[in-house]
Amino acid sequence: MSFKKVLVLMHPELDYLAESVLVGLYETPELEVIEYPYCFHMHGGIDDWYVQDNRQPGFTAPAGYMADVPLPPNEKSLEEILDRFREIDLFILSSGRSYAIRGLQEICKRLNKKPDDLNLIFCDGEDSPDINIEAISHYRPKVYFKRELLAPHVKPTFTKIKAGDFWTPIFALPFSAFTRGLPEINDQEKDWDVFLALGMTWPARQTLLAKFLEAGAPRSYICVNGDNPLRWEHPFGNRLRDMMGWTEYMTKMGRSKLTAVMRGWGRDTLHAYEAFCYETLVLWCDPGIRVPFPFIPNQHCIEFTEDCEDVKRLIRYYLDPAHEAERLQIAKAGKAHLYKYHTTQKRAEYMLSVSERILNGEEVDWEEFGL
Repeated sequence: MSFKKVLVLMHPELDYLAESVLVGLYETPELEVIEYPYCFHMHGGIDDWYVQDNRQPGFTAPAGYMADVPLPPNEKSLEEILDRFREIDLFILSSGRSYAIRGLQEICKRLNKKPDDLNLIFCDGEDSPDINIEAISHYRPKVYFKRELLAPHVKPTFTKIKAGDFWTPIFALPFSAFTRGLPEINDQEKDWDVFLALGMTWPARQTLLAKFLEAGAPRSYICVNGDNPLRWEHPFGNRLRDMMGWTEYMTKMGRSKLTAVMRGWGRDTLHAYEAFCYETLVLWCDPGIRVPFPFIPNQHCIEFTEDCEDVKRLIRYYLDPAHEAERLQIAKAGKAHLYKYHTTQKRAEYMLSVSERILNGEEVDWEEFGL
């Protein structure tokens, strides 16, 4: 089996995993992608036609990484999709959110089929390690892809999840890098020693920001939200700068020698992959989830613990001219590893490869993917 045509069931609100899956599929050669419902904000438009679960009007504009590089126009009516139903090789429930679920239910109703009759996979991108047992039991996907699959609590030998009387294979599917819209810069030239931009979405991030301030790098660009208390509570708070748009954020990070990544409310974050897009050394705090083809400390990045005790020493060590060759080697390897395994296209190819082999009745070993 080789997938030629896939249907992606979407939800119109911003969903980073669903959007990375959709973009990666469009970037996959010789694959036709159909969406339902159609999300205009992924194609350069605005979604203001839907109602949120709280019954308020919805509004979704393109995210920064899509603003200048929308997907090509591809709107199809439900009738067109139903007419071509037999051509579809794979059905992808891109999230467990309401419009994606309703889309699946509507298609099944119109075709007089059950979800179990379809080659259906489910991508769960919520900010939680909880397994959506109810959705698995009801929709019985052939594969369940989980964004935040905890490690080491989930053992590599645990490759299936039971929901009622149904067992389905489970695989990690974290975020990936939206490389299609990256600003073109010379990442060999560095304007900044360190760059860090973090929102207040996890307590330890405040500690990390403080350590970056205290490291005393002469050319520092450290950004926080306007209401971050570090601005008035930290002795160096007046050095903090305002947040910026995605293009400027990526440019400054790419033209910096060193940055850092740490979890937010979700363990998985987009900036964990954005940081590796250029030859910038990444200080990396393990988010505790399984990632296919993971970044290896001391080879692709430098690891620090969530207490951030070692951060100042690491910054000073890798900014020391005596250690420049080591910094450059690790930064170069981190960038190469990202483009080999962690772009939106590479993540989609991994997802399709796992799905195809399972639908063909093959056993797929987590260890093959470094899980």
